[in-house]
Amino acid sequence: MSVKTILFDISNHGFGHLSQTAPVIERLQQCFPNVRMFVRTKHPRSIVKEFISSDIQLGDAPAEATMDAPDAMSVDLEASAAAYAQLYARWDEVLNAEQQFMQALRPSAVVSNINPLSLAAARRAGVPNIALCCMNWMDIYKSYFGCRPEARHIEQTMHRAYSEVEAFLQPRPHMNMSDLPRRRSIGPIARKGVRRIEELRKRLKLGEGEKLALLTLGGLPNPESLDLPRVSGLRWLMRRAIAPLRDDVSTSEAAGLSMLDLLFSVDAVICKDSYCTVVEAACASVGIVMAPRENWPETDCLVEWAAEHCNFALAPNGLKDAQGLGVALEDVLQGRPKAAIEATGVDEAVSAIATAASL
Repeated sequence: MSVKTILFDISNHGFGHLSQTAPVIERLQQCFPNVRMFVRTKHPRSIVKEFISSDIQLGDAPAEATMDAPDAMSVDLEASAAAYAQLYARWDEVLNAEQQFMQALRPSAVVSNINPLSLAAARRAGVPNIALCCMNWMDIYKSYFGCRPEARHIEQTMHRAYSEVEAFLQPRPHMNMSDLPRRRSIGPIARKGVRRIEELRKRLKLGEGEKLALLTLGGLPNPESLDLPRVSGLRWLMRRAIAPLRDDVSTSEAAGLSMLDLLFSVDAVICKDSYCTVVEAACASVGIVMAPRENWPETDCLVEWAAEHCNFALAPNGLKDAQGLGVALEDVLQGRPKAAIEATGVDEAVSAIATAASL
């Protein structure tokens, strides 16, 4: 009897898509240890292994256009538009190649977060296909490039791919996606870290009553310079590459813990408007300060959800406004923690995928 395979295609626009998919893969392997998990992404193996500890097969990622990001807080619009135009000008060619790949692999299901090419190829190859994400590239593309002459063809192509799926699983908080007919809202998805507060405080030699704020901007390059506010009784924690030489700053490398365990062990996290850090912090009952990107379409749903479920403050001018960032951070540090949420979407996604793959 041949081993069943589930193919996962994961966008590499930062770590968010990988972080959102990883707990679903891990739970599937726990439930179905004899099923092979085949993962395709542009992330290097070393990064993938930080998120997925179980046994998987890694392959080369299919063609994809996302949003070109010079750093975590900005988008190169011209480079992004050019990438979309080039890919969708040869759509039939890359779709045929992907269809042939899937017919050779013969997976039981394809799960895409959220490359439309994977979904379209699976559909043509007769393979059950599931989209899994809180957003989609069609809506992101439309918000930035809807007026360009090539936009109609690109949007229609992506819409067809996202519409012709078994289900589009939307972990909360998610964008509306009202024009996709098979969308299904599910609970939040997040990895679970370990709370190691006392160990962390000893390693960093924190003073009594000193609080700790983690700055993390995901898997995209950090801005070249950061003007961080000084907050009384607070120690900043961030990657060595961006840590200024100050007595109120420690590096995450010196802490010696994984970024996930750090997140579960601090008093507050400062992050951009991205799904996974926000939801992971909510699962850890850790305060959140969100520094939004300019005109990012996902921001509103994240702000609305975080304001309801978390000890939350918005730094409306982002990381460029040290004073505003400091005010937001003090609000969170003085606020009351909210109860940790449960990542119920993991099991919901596993159930949907298992059904589609006839496991």
